[in-house]
Amino acid sequence: MKKFKYIKGFIIILSVFLTGACSVDDDLPITPDAITKITAQTAVNSVRIANTEDTYSVVVNFSNPLSSLSRLTYSVGSSTMEIDLAKGATQVELPVDMSGANILVKTLTIKDLKIINANTDKVSPSISENQNSTTIIKGIDVNNDVTFVLTWNDNSDLDCDVRDSAATVIDISQGFTDTEMVTLPETSADGEYFFTVRPWTINSNPLECYVTVINGENVSSYTGSLVDALPRYGTIANFVKITKTTDTSGNASFAFEQVLF
Repeated sequence: MKKFKYIKGFIIILSVFLTGACSVDDDLPITPDAITKITAQTAVNSVRIANTEDTYSVVVNFSNPLSSLSRLTYSVGSSTMEIDLAKGATQVELPVDMSGANILVKTLTIKDLKIINANTDKVSPSISENQNSTTIIKGIDVNNDVTFVLTWNDNSDLDCDVRDSAATVIDISQGFTDTEMVTLPETSADGEYFFTVRPWTINSNPLECYVTVINGENVSSYTGSLVDALPRYGTIANFVKITKTTDTSGNASFAFEQVLF
């Protein structure tokens, strides 16, 4: 009987010991694998070229070498293109055709970067938020005039103008191309002006439009959509509001506000 009591007591002690030992968390913490970010960004936001140049190569840099075969998608105007890139690439040059006109503005925009083995390689591809495009400006002198360049993403026929607050047209563009351009001279009187879009034919609803604004060395871009627009100038939509002021020293300046979204 005594021997049985001893064995029973031993079992109880052993059970308490094992229970206490199991309650101690001595496992090492699991550290997730580090993910390397690979960001695509253009080398410059804008560049000017002479009116004698017919092409320009936009440089796209990658923040880290591509870990495996990759595909970069980009657009120029309404055209979308793709290029495959080899493992290890740190940059790529994308040629843009600038022939056919003495004055021309085109914008190349990075749309997507795919890396074929991104999960296995533990990388995360991305596009820079504030440097994802390059605007190429051909044949426009650096001065304080304001030049507006309009493009859009289908085969509609859009025209544009720049007008004062009384709707008096200062400059108008009514071509049959996929780019329209107007200028607000530096010599214009102080006050408010509007860059407007005028559809002659409209083939999409909504229709996404893009305007590049060039004022001296400053270049800015805006994207807006025409919704339920009427053809044959049934719709005239203000796109950008311009405010011109002149200081006491005679220096003119322009402020821009997007009004079409």
